[in-house]
Amino acid sequence: MTSVPSFLVRLSLDLHAATPDIRRAYARELKLIDQAKDAAGFQSLREAYAAALRWAGPGPSVALKAEAVEVAADPDPAPLVDPHALACAAFADFASAFALVAEGADQPGLEQCQAVLASALNQPALDNISARQLFEQHVAQLLAGGWRPGHEALLGAACHAFDWGGDRRRLAGFGAEGALLARAIDERAMLDAQSPEALAAQCQVLASLPLDSEPDTGDLLRGLHALDTLEQRFPAWMALVASPQHIERWRALGRQVPEWRRILVFESEPAQSQPASRGTRASGVGTAFAILIVLVNLVRLVLGAMPSAPPQADAPAPHAEVREQGAAGRSLPAVSAQSSNPPLDKEMSAIFSDMNYEPPQVYRGELRVAYSIELGPDGRVRNVGVVQHSDDLGYDAAGAAALRLAAPFPATAPRLFFWYHLRPAAPG
Repeated sequence: MTSVPSFLVRLSLDLHAATPDIRRAYARELKLIDQAKDAAGFQSLREAYAAALRWAGPGPSVALKAEAVEVAADPDPAPLVDPHALACAAFADFASAFALVAEGADQPGLEQCQAVLASALNQPALDNISARQLFEQHVAQLLAGGWRPGHEALLGAACHAFDWGGDRRRLAGFGAEGALLARAIDERAMLDAQSPEALAAQCQVLASLPLDSEPDTGDLLRGLHALDTLEQRFPAWMALVASPQHIERWRALGRQVPEWRRILVFESEPAQSQPASRGTRASGVGTAFAILIVLVNLVRLVLGAMPSAPPQADAPAPHAEVREQGAAGRSLPAVSAQSSNPPLDKEMSAIFSDMNYEPPQVYRGELRVAYSIELGPDGRVRNVGVVQHSDDLGYDAAGAAALRLAAPFPATAPRLFFWYHLRPAAPG
């Protein structure tokens, strides 16, 4: 029995097909394929068309060709090369090699991932264009599936190998997975565009997340703030490069920190123009005053309001002033104040009245927040720390931002003082 070659079968032709018949069959089959969605099918059709043209070219008669096909026919003829099979086999080898690299290092580096990916792309099986495209799609699906060990470096290696950052059309052909990767790449560019200080703090917490040791309380609370920023601004990128289990572990540790420890954490940021030693001294002074305020509040809770003795005429001027102030500029009873220090009610009232912040409905009640404020020689605010939070952390942050942007304080203002701010409950 005469066997019909598989390339003629692919074109729905028999042994009597001539070159015009092959061209018409190819045009007919080409209309049935969506080249953008079925690259492998298009490649298979092209290969069958080329083989059929060679078979139908000048040479022996149809009868002799048929006889040659019958003699050379294999009882179990091998099918045409399947790009899907080639891509799957190459990806399986790559996945195994990458797993070994990820297991051998806590955080595999970019160069290691690039070497593994380059080795996979150099396989002869991926010389097939369709197989190479399918392999690239497998890598995209692996990354878009969520964080796994080593994905931080693999994402960068894949962007370099496939030029995802420069040619987004490649990702567009991968559907939802490609769209997610494109968004993550954009977010990474936004992350890199931040200030060096913010970027360094965020990279530090990402590097600390996988560590087994528990972070220091101060590092933990500041790290959680950095994590909140990362997840709010860069959600797609964070879903690919950070472990949800590691993040939840940090959040669980944060929930165990008692409120009094939170108050003692001095949250001010040292001024960039000052040396590190100056910032360290400021932090230490702020912590000492925070402890003082906590002790005063505890005594007031137990014994009630403690009247302060009138100051002596020859008493030296204090180093700090601690007052309470209402949102409308109304001064409340001072916790500790000396008459030799001028009141700052007017300046503070102006600062908080200009705040551009509308609390959510759930926080429309009374809000009380305490700040530690350090002034520079020119009267401008150098450092601001929140030593006692209100229920609305967004309101606290807005107040701190307003203080940092405030006009210079009078020359008679203390260089370091605390201020309790009270926002009355919203009407209705």
